[in-house]
Amino acid sequence: MTTIIGALFQMFLSLAAMTPGRVLAALSIGWLTFTALTALVNTVVTNTMAQWSAMPAAIYQLASLAGFTDAVGIITGAMVARVALVSVPVLGKIS
Repeated sequence: MTTIIGALFQMFLSLAAMTPGRVLAALSIGWLTFTALTALVNTVVTNTMAQWSAMPAAIYQLASLAGFTDAVGIITGAMVARVALVSVPVLGKIS
């Protein structure tokens, strides 16, 4: 009986030692991915809006009425979701 308890204690002790390292690694990967994606998206949106404001007023109004300004946000959100979903299996492997 003491052998089983000793083995369980050793198992829980090794899990407790590995868990904080894995949690910290997952948090840092998540933070790094979020920061990189935020910087990338902000750059894309800034450049898109700069080019958008360079259009003549009549074309800008028609495009805005057609919903192109909303489309920029939707497409950007879709790109972020795609990158996040693709990077999860690669970044999720912590050994």
